Amino acid sequence: MYPEFTSLQQFSWAVLIGMFMGVYTAAWKALIEACVDFIWKDVPEMLLTWGVFTDVDGSFPIYHYMWIVPAFFGGTLSYVFAALPTPIPGQNEWIHNLHSRGVQTSDTFGPLFLLSTAGMASGLSLGPELPLILTAGMIGSWLGVLCKQSMLQARVLNLTAASAAIGGFFGFPMAGALFVLEIPH
Repeated sequence: MYPEFTSLQQFSWAVLIGMFMGVYTAAWKALIEACVDFIWKDVPEMLLTWGVFTDVDGSFPIYHYMWIVPAFFGGTLSYVFAALPTPIPGQNEWIHNLHSRGVQTSDTFGPLFLLSTAGMASGLSLGPELPLILTAGMIGSWLGVLCKQSMLQARVLNLTAASAAIGGFFGFPMAGALFVLEIPH
């Protein structure tokens, strides 16, 4: 017998998920900001000091760093992404899995987290929204599977985690609520 969560249990899990996602998103945001500072501030200063690059008037000016780094990261991350044994899901796959099974498998959580963090640090990514939704949804799905919940309850946990992550990252709780309302049915 696999008991469903009661309303009180679902509410309690939603509160716990919200608190965990707040910590998760704050930590990830701090990691991204530290990586951006390292890639775009510390490394160019070191390379300039070591003489790899010169000032603007020199033979190999520092502004070349602005195209070398995204090109290197773009090529490397594209290769890693394409070489993964299990492809990282996109938005359409997440929505399809949400409505068909209620859960998103978490086997790509690690590669997704690392690739998206590296992509944002290198300046290739436009923002954290999709990786945040996918990783948070995987955490909510994992909780639903761990607690042996039905597709409906697992879907609620998946959406709760994803919307809490969006609200926590942007510091605007209504963003999470509006996000859940946007998902096509």
